[in-house]
Amino acid sequence: DWWGAFRAVPQSGAGGARPLTAGTSYTVMVEVGAPSAEGSRTTSKPQSFTFSTYDPLTLSDHSCGYRGRCDPDGVFILEFNNRLDMKAFDKKHVRVEPELPGMKIDVYDERIVITGSKRARTVYKVRIDAAIRDLFGQTLGESTSMTFRVGDRLPELTLAKDGFAV
Repeated sequence: DWWGAFRAVPQSGAGGARPLTAGTSYTVMVEVGAPSAEGSRTTSKPQSFTFSTYDPLTLSDHSCGYRGRCDPDGVFILEFNNRLDMKAFDKKHVRVEPELPGMKIDVYDERIVITGSKRARTVYKVRIDAAIRDLFGQTLGESTSMTFRVGDRLPELTLAKDGFAV
């Protein structure tokens, strides 16, 4: 096993270190004759490996309900491209208008799930604050909003265990 530590610097060698660009694939090349830190041996053949940096945090999708139907029993789901930092998450970073009685906000990896008592035939606006952060310390960068159009409640017939139906 071996390992290496790298510092990104401009190709000219001038200036200080610069951060790696997010969402980018890099190839590291080690040329023949590269010295070892442990002794006098050098590399006998070229070596290379590729790695990628994580993508900038973005809201990648949002949905409500099932099968494309958003009813009062559906949940609002916001999906991000990176896992969110659950320790840094603050429910104040999510706002819903009009108010959602009994609103509950849960975070699961890269997903925010919003539940509550939604009214039928109502348009809800969900606003996500720019300060939401992923596990890499990146923030969303700018606040974003989306709308959810809640339709009618689905007709339902429920039978109790004793066969009595209402």
